[in-house]
Amino acid sequence: MTRDVWNLAGFEDDDRRDLLYVARTSFASLGAPPADGFVPPETPAGDLTAWEQRMVADDILKRSFDRLADYVPTHLILDFIDERFDLLSDGRSVANYSWELHRSGLRHAPPLAGFRQVSRHSEEAGGLWRRGLEVFADFARRRLPGVRLIFHDARWARDYRDAAGAVRPLDPDRVLWEGLPANIGDHNRVLDRYARAVREVLPAAFHVRAPAPAQLADEGHRWGLSPFHYVEAYYRYAWDRFVELGCRR
Repeated sequence: MTRDVWNLAGFEDDDRRDLLYVARTSFASLGAPPADGFVPPETPAGDLTAWEQRMVADDILKRSFDRLADYVPTHLILDFIDERFDLLSDGRSVANYSWELHRSGLRHAPPLAGFRQVSRHSEEAGGLWRRGLEVFADFARRRLPGVRLIFHDARWARDYRDAAGAVRPLDPDRVLWEGLPANIGDHNRVLDRYARAVREVLPAAFHVRAPAPAQLADEGHRWGLSPFHYVEAYYRYAWDRFVELGCRR
């Protein structure tokens, strides 16, 4: 979702070419041990692109910390939009059950076939997430001591702007995919708990949250209408705050 600040606020490809983008993971998954016995397919599974395949494999094999340490960022922007998915766990490892992982079919192959699905809204998921946040905080202190942490505190929009410019309410009951419902209010309550945890565990992080008038979904968004695909004013506001905190093209 933060990537759309660069994608949709008027930035060209050259403005994004040197960015490191870690996606389709969760703090619950990020700091867990890798899944025993997982070997990524030689070619993308299902209908995944090569990039989607890499994001799924990085999440399952826990390669993102090393990627971040090797990249040596000056600024690290966190957002929790990929925290909308359920988790998969075998009691040791954890994976984010993303749309891409679902499409890949790898959920039904070893070793993930033996993992339980854990509701994002469960107490268990909350405990896994909090533990992952603390693992991340320790990683950032040890391996990224000079990084400026920015928390992009994004919530699911309740209204959208249609093609004619009118503001209309979104149906609060969504479907992430068939058989996996989602409610805007429920997810915003989870995101609120996560934001409060960030203030506690990462007190040095700068918080960026768009004002209410900009928190609108966009019917004309390049990725389609969704509670987390916003109007352009939202991305421009976020970019202005990022610049104030030292980000540059």
